Amino acid sequence: MFFQPAILALLLASGLGLAALLVASPWVLQLVRHWDLQSGSRLQLVLERRTYLLSTLVGFVLVVQMAALLLFVFNADRMAVQFVGAMCAVGTLQANSYGFPALYAQLAVFFLASGWLVLHAADARAPDYPLTRIKFVLLVAVLLPAVALSFGLQWLYFGNLSADVITSCCGSLFSVEATDLGGDLAGLPPGPALWAFTGTLLAATVAA
Repeated sequence: MFFQPAILALLLASGLGLAALLVASPWVLQLVRHWDLQSGSRLQLVLERRTYLLSTLVGFVLVVQMAALLLFVFNADRMAVQFVGAMCAVGTLQANSYGFPALYAQLAVFFLASGWLVLHAADARAPDYPLTRIKFVLLVAVLLPAVALSFGLQWLYFGNLSADVITSCCGSLFSVEATDLGGDLAGLPPGPALWAFTGTLLAATVAA
């Protein structure tokens, strides 16, 4: 399964993104330790110039990681024809135990990357760059492990795919008879479920 173009693109994007963040990590740690905008030292001037380079590199990597989520879901849907019992992306992700964890990790990277880019945009608009240290701490402490986890789960998922596996379609996974969370959600009354969905969507919009 590794040699399909979409899978190669996903693994390449995730692997190169992880490599770029790892390479940038020593510079990020130096920036976090020595950043002092009130100082006029030579080191501070070097750090300020390096900040622009790091932010550009990280921004590009994170945008690619966000786009990779769409490719991951699209590829899972297109691969459904290769598995007996699969009718859509849900069946493809059910083909082994790493499918949905890989999707959840990719979703986490998407939202973390979005949040980091928002922090970066807010920091760039302020004259004293108040979020510089915070955003780079989050980059190393949160985003880097998330990207590494996403890459590892994708590798395990695609590496363990087998075309002779009989998987489940979304109809059985989200049926009322199912004993998992999908079945519980499918068994909710339509009216309250619709109101809960609408309320959650509005709350997320207001929070954003």
